Amino acid sequence: MWSNSILKEFPTFHAQYAVELLHSLGSIFDHNYLANENLRNIMIDLAKQDDKCFYQLALHAYKTLQLNNSFDLTTIFNDEKFNTMKDSLKEENTINSVSYIHKIRKNFFFI
Repeated sequence: MWSNSILKEFPTFHAQYAVELLHSLGSIFDHNYLANENLRNIMIDLAKQDDKCFYQLALHAYKTLQLNNSFDLTTIFNDEKFNTMKDSLKEENTINSVSYIHKIRKNFFFI
C-alpha cells in the first residue's frame, strides 16, 4: 500500500515529485515499485546522488510506462542510464552557460 512514508525515503522535493509523478500512474507503477525491493533501493540511491538527474529518469520512466505497462523499470533506473543522463545534463548546462555568457558579453558591448 502506498503511503507518505515511501516519499520520506526520497531526500529532496525534486525526488519526491518524481516519485509522485510515477505514482500518478496508479497500479502500473505502484505494483512494480512495491514488489521489487531491488528497484526501490536503486531508485532511492540514485535520488540521493543527484535529484535532478533522477527526476529526468523518472520522466523517461513515466512516458515509457504509459506506452508499455509491463516495462521493466530497472532498465531505466540503473547506474549506466543514470551516468549517461548525468553527463547529458552536464553538457546541456555547459552549453547554456556559454550561451548566457556570450549574450552578456554581446549586450555589454552594445551598451
